[in-house]
Amino acid sequence: DTLSRANGQPNPWGAFDTGAATENLHLEAVAQGLVTHPMGGFDGPGFVQAFGIPERFSPVTVVSVGYQGSAEQLQGKLRELEEAPRVRRPFEESVFAGEFGKPLAPK
Repeated sequence: DTLSRANGQPNPWGAFDTGAATENLHLEAVAQGLVTHPMGGFDGPGFVQAFGIPERFSPVTVVSVGYQGSAEQLQGKLRELEEAPRVRRPFEESVFAGEFGKPLAPK
């Protein structure tokens, strides 16, 4: 929701709220034996139009929820991506001390 329910004013934390709610969706799905896949890069205006989303709402993410398949069901590039080792951004590039870009020293 782009507007606060408390006072109808712009809600600058709407995307944060969406992220927190989405994380809870992922955790509950796993607890129920399901898998989730969050997606960005979707057609936001297309979603608004297709689903009749009111103007005060702005799509931030799309999440598919379902049962785990196997990589053997995939073909080509999708299979390669699924089977490739996961690469994560190093901790030092995401957590800072005192100012942006100054890595937090490990204890």
